[in-house]
Amino acid sequence: MDAIDKMIAVLAQEAAAQRQQRATKEHAAIQADHAAAWAKKSAEIKQRALQSQQQLAKKYQQEIDRKQAALKQARLLQQNEYLNKLYQEAYQVMQAWSAAQVKRFAADVLQQLPLQGHVACQVGVNQAEALTETWLAHCQETLPYTVTLGPLLEEDGFLINDHGVQYNFSYRLLIEEAKETTREYWRQQIETGG
Repeated sequence: MDAIDKMIAVLAQEAAAQRQQRATKEHAAIQADHAAAWAKKSAEIKQRALQSQQQLAKKYQQEIDRKQAALKQARLLQQNEYLNKLYQEAYQVMQAWSAAQVKRFAADVLQQLPLQGHVACQVGVNQAEALTETWLAHCQETLPYTVTLGPLLEEDGFLINDHGVQYNFSYRLLIEEAKETTREYWRQQIETGG
């Protein structure tokens, strides 16, 4: 009986060792599964956090860009208002020119035009007192062409008609041309404080 008890004890020991081994393997497998699941979940959480952070940074940058664009637009509008005021003041200065200033301006223009033969000159109602037939006769002494006065213009300034080709020197048009050619220059001067 002693041999049977020993055999049973050995078998019981081997069975206990196998159970322990199996339990250890199962426990290790469960821990490995839990560790893998936790690592996967942790990576997902980190990825979501990174995506949220990137989205937040993108929204923040978009908001900054929107505010900067709105600020730039407001600054451009303010500059345009200021420039329009300056151009309007320049127009008013031209309208207020004395007779001598009107004559000097018109004489300079007539001297620079590349004309020949006979042309007609129409003057604005407000310039008619300065740009008279007498003044025109005096100017023609140095011009290579002849000029006669035509009907009055409703707007300030004058117009030269060379057989259908018109050279328009109305003050409003001159200011509009100045706006087109100098607006960007003056905007840059305002920007730089020049």
